Amino acid sequence: MITKQSTDKLLRTFKAIEHVLQLHFATSVTNPSLVKILQQATELLGRKVEVKEVQQILTVVSAYSLPIVDGDLTIKLEEIGQNRIAVFGDKVQLYVESHPEQLGFPQLELSKVTTQSSTPSSSPQKVVKPTKFQSANTSPSKSRSPTKIGRFDDLKNARSKFQFTEKDAKVENAKSDGLSLLERIRLKEQRNANLKNSVMSPEMKYQQYLFGKIHVVYDAVYHLLGDQLELEQKLQRTFAMSQVEQIVMDTLDHPMGKNEIYDTIKLLAQKLSKFVVVEKNDVRILKVSNLNREVDLAQFK
Repeated sequence: MITKQSTDKLLRTFKAIEHVLQLHFATSVTNPSLVKILQQATELLGRKVEVKEVQQILTVVSAYSLPIVDGDLTIKLEEIGQNRIAVFGDKVQLYVESHPEQLGFPQLELSKVTTQSSTPSSSPQKVVKPTKFQSANTSPSKSRSPTKIGRFDDLKNARSKFQFTEKDAKVENAKSDGLSLLERIRLKEQRNANLKNSVMSPEMKYQQYLFGKIHVVYDAVYHLLGDQLELEQKLQRTFAMSQVEQIVMDTLDHPMGKNEIYDTIKLLAQKLSKFVVVEKNDVRILKVSNLNREVDLAQFK
């Protein structure tokens, strides 16, 4: 059965993409590049958001379509209901319940949601209003001069503009270096990520890394409280930092250093007053009280 962790991750991804799209369409009417939206969602969540997660979302509900405009894959909102996040949450729950045999969300094939589109290569030419008008006494049968007629010749649409030109598959394949659409998207993501990393300072990279570990470190502390959460939810608990660090290290698939865990806890303490870090005589202590996982982690979305 699909785990709650996988469900929560997909819900967070959908919320991040929706938030980024909302900001985009507040100032633009054109569909944005999918790669750009995934980059912004990555920055928002503090972890890499990939195309496969969009494919998983589309398996659950047709929230987006992916038009290809001038070789670039874009993302377009599709109607699913007034409260999109609530609708998606309901659809996810329904999908999990109706597919108990599945261990994860499958990825919908991109070919099922991509459409070919095109945009004008240039803006229409501006029509210049004539500055001289015919006199009221001018005979209507009087013909206009050739120069006046020629002034509007460039406004005519040539028949060739409306003729369909079939593209040669070999030529198009050569243009894309023989890569599939998904491979081109991933290559573009990698290039953009490399460009971004090249301009980020080591301090910025480290902070981004820590932000991506917020959820797992919080969950480790949350589960450390165990059954006492309900009985002593409002009471402050005190833990030796070494104990917390060991719990986190035992929880993670990819190990973190003790200093990294400590810095992540300090990052939690900066936004959550219920996390208090105490240092005295080389002794580090963590004081925790009144945890509410849903509310607390919302501060880092």
